[in-house]
Amino acid sequence: MEPHPTGTTPDDVTSRHGVTNQRHGVTGPHDVTSPHDVTGRTSVTGRDGVPGRRGRVSARLLTRLWPTLLTGALLGAGGLGLAFLPALASSAPLLLIAMRPTVSVLLLVGGEVAFVPALLVATVFRASLDVGYFGLARHNVQSLLLRRVGTSRLVAALSRHRAQRGLLWFCLVNTNLAVDAALGTGSVPLRRFLRFVVPGSAISAALYLSAGSALAPWTQDLVRWLDDHAGMLILGGVAVAAVHTLALLINRRLHKGGTKGHNDQSGHQPA
Repeated sequence: MEPHPTGTTPDDVTSRHGVTNQRHGVTGPHDVTSPHDVTGRTSVTGRDGVPGRRGRVSARLLTRLWPTLLTGALLGAGGLGLAFLPALASSAPLLLIAMRPTVSVLLLVGGEVAFVPALLVATVFRASLDVGYFGLARHNVQSLLLRRVGTSRLVAALSRHRAQRGLLWFCLVNTNLAVDAALGTGSVPLRRFLRFVVPGSAISAALYLSAGSALAPWTQDLVRWLDDHAGMLILGGVAVAAVHTLALLINRRLHKGGTKGHNDQSGHQPA
């Protein structure tokens, strides 16, 4: 092999450009350790700066988890509000509205609270519950509430594309589980749903609070009676809940025992 005019061989020239350089142990220009590889993937964030698999899994889990947490918290607070309704109706009516902003509670304590604070609290928590149901249906979260008898068929009928515009306008008048779930399973964005459900919650809460204020001369006697018998009513509610839970456990155990006995009998039948 003839020497190069500059005193180097072609192999040295090739190694100088990084194609074959056995002296430094590098076999190509892209073999140098770099935070970015050939595909643009980084060891920290993944492809082109997008969060890696862990980030995607966490985001997906959070997307499915927030409606469950929101709805569960609101329903749990509503249960506590119902249990302590006799005590809270007279001592803390605004807290009762925050815990359980139902029609009956708004009618009961509408004459016991200032209108504007009660309206704001009721609007926020009533709309939050609708958003929770919407999110449960949107992210296909299996919920006992969405599988009640008749609810699934009604949701399937209302979730058609032609019915969604009418359901949005219906939210200005009233909302319920079926309407929220039907809009959640459809193609309505959350922001558009909020544009209707928040004013609708404010309108309905204002109507119920106004009716409660008009009925105050009659509801005040009921509130006083609940306050006087709060202890007995709370204990009675706890006793009823305990008996109901015990009956459900016994029924479930008997059902499991009957199913197991039937399986054993079918397994021991002669061939």
